[in-house]
Amino acid sequence: MRSCTQDINFWGSVYPTHFAIPHLMKTKGKIIINASAAGVLNPPGGGFYNASKAALISFYESLRFEVSPTITITILTLGFIQTNFITTKYSSNGVGARLKKDLRDLFPTMEAEACAKAIVDGIRKGATSITEPRFFKVFVLFKFLFPKPHYYYSNIYSPLVEG
Repeated sequence: MRSCTQDINFWGSVYPTHFAIPHLMKTKGKIIINASAAGVLNPPGGGFYNASKAALISFYESLRFEVSPTITITILTLGFIQTNFITTKYSSNGVGARLKKDLRDLFPTMEAEACAKAIVDGIRKGATSITEPRFFKVFVLFKFLFPKPHYYYSNIYSPLVEG
């Protein structure tokens, strides 16, 4: 089964990268990939979105070995950033998962400007991966150390996404 989400989120990054690599090799360029914490945490109701972001992370981690040190790759795994994307009003327009409640009312979020600053600072310092808000790193560690409680915790919040 094909997914437009996979086409946009995965191939929409891979194709331009393919064509940019010769130029980036000559200029010692950078590739910045906007993945998602969902590509690692796999929250319920995310299906194709989670898979597309996990594929991005995997592809660019592999590509890093092929092009380093000439090209640097930074992978962003962002959590909940204060944008319209995490609101019921935005999701009811047929974009993304249909939310029952605004996520910013339920989870800690990060302001978009602070997130952008953290990303730019990380790239300047040569970071290969940037996770924001930083507490999402704890969720990732929790998932790998304690998979059953992670599964239980994730299912508590699955009713937040409509059917």
